[in-house]
Order: sequence, then structure tokens, then C-alpha cells
Amino acid sequence: MIVRLLIVCIIICCVFISKAQMPQFKSNTTDQERSDSFIYQNIRGQYDQGLAYTQSGYWNSNIKSYTLLLFKNGVWYKGYLYSKRINNNVWSKPKLKLKKARNNKVIDIFNGLNSAGLWTMSRDSLNIHERKNKDGTVTKLSLYDDNNYHFEIFNGENFAISESYAPEYFLEELPENKILERFIKARDWFVINYKAL
Repeated sequence: MIVRLLIVCIIICCVFISKAQMPQFKSNTTDQERSDSFIYQNIRGQYDQGLAYTQSGYWNSNIKSYTLLLFKNGVWYKGYLYSKRINNNVWSKPKLKLKKARNNKVIDIFNGLNSAGLWTMSRDSLNIHERKNKDGTVTKLSLYDDNNYHFEIFNGENFAISESYAPEYFLEELPENKILERFIKARDWFVINYKAL
């Protein structure tokens, strides 16, 4: 009896620790963005919470490939969701590959993302592409053929997107936009530490 009680307590603690690492956040997406989202269409609803990351640009526009962290029934999973454009607007059936992740490494990833403030970043601030000049004029900045870095996060009914196009370039041009610095930190932390899962 005592052994069973101890096992149940350990399982409950593990579930609590795993779930506690993704903080509450507010949705920042429109209905149209949700219906357009590859993650929202194919993943949300099947898992309790999750985080998806992708890097996209002109040169890989025929591929949808997301790196995933998903939580269901007390277990974290890592993996990929992938689809390829067959022709025009026809895409292959999405392929999902998952395996169990190491919970302590998932906690490390979320601690880094928490530190950078990924969950509360303003999408508008992440995509400021103009500089206000001293004389009151505005200079529009542009860059082509770079990448868009994109996180999608869901937890229950909440669904949020955090993304930035060419953040290093725009941070160099607009060093006062510290949120870009935080986004780059979050992105790099995720990419480096994901391998350790």
C-alpha cells in the first residue's frame, strides 16, 4: 500500500514539474492565422501543450518542417512535423515523427525560454522595419532572401505565435530594439539545447 502511494506521488510530481515549465500566456493570433497554421491544423488538440519551431525562407518555401516539443499524459515528446509541396497549393500528407524526450532537458529548454521572455514578446516589436530619424522623417528598412524564424505555442485554448524576419540584420540596424536581442537569445537557446533532448 505504501509503495503504491509512493509511486502515485512520484508520477503526480513528475507531471506537475513537466507541466509547470510552460507558463500561462495569452493568445495573440487571429482566427485566420489559426486556420492557416500548419501546427494548429495538425497538432493542437491531439496534445495538451506544445511548442513548434521553424525557419523558413524563399529557398525552402516548398517544405514545411517544424521541430516539436509536445506534452501528453504526463510525457514530453520531441520530434518533427514535415510536409512537401507536390505542386502549386497541393502538399503531401504531413509526417509526424516523435520520441520521448528527457524531462530534465525539456526543463532546461523552458528555463532558457522563460529567461528570454519568449511567451510575452510583442509580435509588432519583433517586426519593426523602420527607423525614426532626428528630423522627424522615417527610413524604411528592407532585406530580401533572408529567413523568418517562427515559434508557435499552444496550451489548452491558448495559441500564440512569436516570429521575426532577419532579426540579426534588423537588430544591427535598430540596436535600440532590445526585444530582437531577446528573441535571438531564445531561438539560439532552443536550437542548441534541442539536440540534447
